[in-house]
Amino acid sequence: MEGCIHCQRNVLIEDGGTLIIATDQQKNAQAYSDILSKYRIQNQVKNAYIHIEYDLIVQVQAVTALLDDHIEEKDKERMRGNIVVEKDLPDFVHFPLYPYKELEYRIRYPQYVNIIQNKRFTSHMQPIFCTKEGSVYGYEFLLRPSDDAYPFFPGELFSFSQRSGMQSMLDSHARINAIRTGSERLKDEKIFINFLPSSIYDPAHCLKSTFEAANTYNVNPERLVFEVVETEKIVDVAHLKNIFYHYQNAGVKVALDDIGTGYATIDMLKQLNPDYAKIDRSLIQDCHQHPDKIARIQAISEVAKAQGTLLLGEGIETKEEYETVKSLVDYTQGYYFAKPQAEPFAG
Repeated sequence: MEGCIHCQRNVLIEDGGTLIIATDQQKNAQAYSDILSKYRIQNQVKNAYIHIEYDLIVQVQAVTALLDDHIEEKDKERMRGNIVVEKDLPDFVHFPLYPYKELEYRIRYPQYVNIIQNKRFTSHMQPIFCTKEGSVYGYEFLLRPSDDAYPFFPGELFSFSQRSGMQSMLDSHARINAIRTGSERLKDEKIFINFLPSSIYDPAHCLKSTFEAANTYNVNPERLVFEVVETEKIVDVAHLKNIFYHYQNAGVKVALDDIGTGYATIDMLKQLNPDYAKIDRSLIQDCHQHPDKIARIQAISEVAKAQGTLLLGEGIETKEEYETVKSLVDYTQGYYFAKPQAEPFAG
């Protein structure tokens, strides 16, 4: 489909054979059904959908309707490039840049919409150990399915949330779930929570909601560590720096993931100056067999120590890897020690 049109509350997407009406007003659903029914009589339509979105909650209701080219060709072109009031649907004021792909993904993958909006997930915890003391320092909280009827792979769910424009909702739900779980199952260990920089459009507002959740579940905000998720490529460094600034000023710690490869280079570490940095798994893997990897880890360690960033080696799966990096990092994490579990590490 093409020809994507947007208004503040109502959306009409038309491709000559399919009509999609999107609204964030649930009460209007019947009215829009009536509009579509009208086209069953007056036109010939292949199919149509009503897409209801209200309070960031999405429901999709398929309806049968008939539509043909009820919009003249000249109006189609205007709709793709200009503001248009559709003659047959006068309550629709259209703008050209509605993120149609987001709507398309929500309709195409309703199971993911269901999982996110209804919070059909829980948090599992993977322990993070203090290298010097050998004790549990904190836990990274990771999303897992809470219902066998709604399975998902975390990476796919995060990818869907970004493509569908639901990343802010998922980020918020996951954040609150982690804080609640941490309050119920932990004592005073650090709570590492992944976040999507693109989902935080206003750091001050997001920080406020975080503190509200921490207050609700009686969690000291100083226990919280927000970590840039590994799937989120850093494009806007200034935006991420602003997020870090707000969090650190409020006493919340921040962490940068995947240090050593790709976007998270040593230069990025210097620019952002996070409280914690995690060495990328690709550097950890078989590092005892690769002098170049050891040299890279040593270089990262030197930068981290110089600026006061605590360094964590993640993805450690063997004793050899652990023995190689333990003198270069402050904390360790990986399957060699423990897999993510619903309950705290029991030793």
